[in-house]
Amino acid sequence: MLTVIVISLFLPEIIYDYNTALKQAGKRERRIYAVIMLISFVILILYSFKITIPSPHGIITKVIGSLFRIET
Repeated sequence: MLTVIVISLFLPEIIYDYNTALKQAGKRERRIYAVIMLISFVILILYSFKITIPSPHGIITKVIGSLFRIET
């Protein structure tokens, strides 16, 4: 049931965005949009099938720590 909800919410959003903003966007913006939407769609579909994915918390903490020289 959750899978149907995810699909039924994503499909109208993609159609609406295409009819409004994406018609005027360049190729780069369309690609970025497509990648972000695809990643979020895949994550939500995996969640709807109760498949856990690892948290990016550790990677984000390491990247921010190395950029700003923060020790935790």
